[in-house]
Amino acid sequence: MKRIELPPFAAARVESADSTQPSPIEFRADSVVVVRDETGTAVMAVIVEVQQGRDAGKRFSWPVYVTTLRSQHKCDTALLVICPDRSTAQWCERTINLGPSGVITPLAIDPNRIHLITDPDQARASPELAVLSAVAHPVEADDEQVLQAMLAGLATLDQDRARVYLSYVISSLRDVTVSVWRR
Repeated sequence: MKRIELPPFAAARVESADSTQPSPIEFRADSVVVVRDETGTAVMAVIVEVQQGRDAGKRFSWPVYVTTLRSQHKCDTALLVICPDRSTAQWCERTINLGPSGVITPLAIDPNRIHLITDPDQARASPELAVLSAVAHPVEADDEQVLQAMLAGLATLDQDRARVYLSYVISSLRDVTVSVWRR
């Protein structure tokens, strides 16, 4: 049997076992991708968050996202955090301790880990990667080549998915980039 060391404490008391929130709290991830097998069964869920900086509150809300999605889809669930720089990524990928027997370790991506896609053929071969590339490199996304490549990739997808991805890109990039794209 595993021995659990309790932290120093002044008192212990039995409290309500009800885990429902007294007043509803909305927990909403930036995006969720569910990978399904040929029968439609969920085999993995991925929560995608864009994190611009350190936010201590995320260390408490991210586990809620993971456990809720895991319970809903009855499959393994991962948390992927897209970060603007290496420092934020290092902070995000730190293990979140849930207690003596549980942890969640986010997967963090910074721009150095995502190749900038400017080739339309490469974007068509991997449209989701082209979307991540545009979001991970907001300064470079002002470049016409990045836009054209990403749009070429989106053109290979069904309209609904392309619309969701384009909306995600527009919401993630600087206003300057979006205004250039709308011309």
